[in-house]
Amino acid sequence: MRMLFSTKAIVVRSNNYLPYLACHLPKSIRTHRKECTPASNAISRKEFTVPKETNKQTKTIYVNARPISSGENEYVCWIDLMGTKSIMGHSLEMAANYICRLHAAILDSIDGTAQLYPMIDGMYITTPSKQSMLNFLRKVFKKLSQEFIEASEDQHRFIPKAAIAYGPVVHGKHITKKVNLALSENKTIKESLLFGIPVIAASQGERNAPPFGIYVDQSARMFAPSPTKPLPYIWYKWFNPKDAIRNQLKEKIEEIIKAKNMSSDFFLRVSVTSGGCSGLSYQMDFDNETKPNDQVFDDNGIRLVTDLKSFLYLCNTTLEFSGGLNGKGFYFNNPNAARTCGCGESFAV
Repeated sequence: MRMLFSTKAIVVRSNNYLPYLACHLPKSIRTHRKECTPASNAISRKEFTVPKETNKQTKTIYVNARPISSGENEYVCWIDLMGTKSIMGHSLEMAANYICRLHAAILDSIDGTAQLYPMIDGMYITTPSKQSMLNFLRKVFKKLSQEFIEASEDQHRFIPKAAIAYGPVVHGKHITKKVNLALSENKTIKESLLFGIPVIAASQGERNAPPFGIYVDQSARMFAPSPTKPLPYIWYKWFNPKDAIRNQLKEKIEEIIKAKNMSSDFFLRVSVTSGGCSGLSYQMDFDNETKPNDQVFDDNGIRLVTDLKSFLYLCNTTLEFSGGLNGKGFYFNNPNAARTCGCGESFAV
């Protein structure tokens, strides 16, 4: 079938296709049906068969997102397990055990102001209360750490990590019939939906967190509900520095690393990459393979390695560590930086 669409006429090379077209063409075009003229070389009915499915009208999925509000400011936490993909490939039973234990610990640690959004091996937790979020994180991480320490075998241990962000979020429970009828009537699906930039920020920020660590996104370090103040640090220290669990957890992780025969040739690789709010960002990883033109430094028994390009930005830079409840953790003191972001992770030259 060949069709020519214009604002004045539609030329169709088959008379018996006109009713079908009348149903499926846009209304603006259907108004010109009276001007449709069969071509002189029209295809005969025997040569043209209308498919059966064409008799059914396609149902358009209509969603009107305008009635959805711009959202209310809340804290959003994403907490999940490390290595779930690998664990699930090794043992479905073990992965299910870890996931169920994580979700059970979250349920046992949450208070009435928070809302939960489970996502297989992790969960989103939202609450407008800063104190409620911090209390939850302290409680759940202490509970999971205790389980980790007391487990009789390594196969019974799993490692969580998390991130916090802050900003406007919209909950699916606010979806009405004006948005979409099917969604508004399906409570299960509707209440599983969560929208907002903090959702993405928490998910991406969790990748920066160390084992049993909690990364604080820049949004939670810049904004907070009145009259509270933003969180002043990149890492939220859920433990009390004087609490024995901190050292017990550290010792147990070191035991596992030693048991896995991680060789002493591992070093700390420091590099500079494009990105961040100021243009350049620091990056740290453990590595055991040097590359051509790597610059190697030893300080207090710790080997630091950087590539030549990053070295140009890092020359005379000091890697500092600040502990305590208000400490920054690891941070860079870079004399080459003309401007440094408040988060300490990004800079410009």
